Amino acid sequence: MYWLTCLGAAVRFRAMLALTGFIMASYTKKEFMIRYQSKPPGGLLSRLIKRDLRIFAIMLGAIANLPYETMLLVGSLSHIGIGGMLLKGHKQVL
Repeated sequence: MYWLTCLGAAVRFRAMLALTGFIMASYTKKEFMIRYQSKPPGGLLSRLIKRDLRIFAIMLGAIANLPYETMLLVGSLSHIGIGGMLLKGHKQVL
C-alpha cells in the first residue's frame, strides 16, 4: 500500500486529481445537459466516465490490491473523457 507508506506531496496531488476527476464527470454531464438542452455526445469517451464503470474498475482494483493505482487510472480517464465530451459539445454548438 504505497499511499499509506509514502505521504509526500506528489502522492497527495495525484490523489486529488483522481478525486476531482470523479466529481467533475458527474457535474460536467449535468451542466452540459442544462446548458445545451441535450444529452452529452456519445462515443467511447462518454462511456469511460459512466459511474457504474468507474465503480466497477475501483472494485477490480481493490480485488487486485491496487486501489491507489486504479484510482489514478480511473481519475485520469475521467479527465480525458470530460475534455473530449466538452470538445465534442463545443463543436456541436458552433
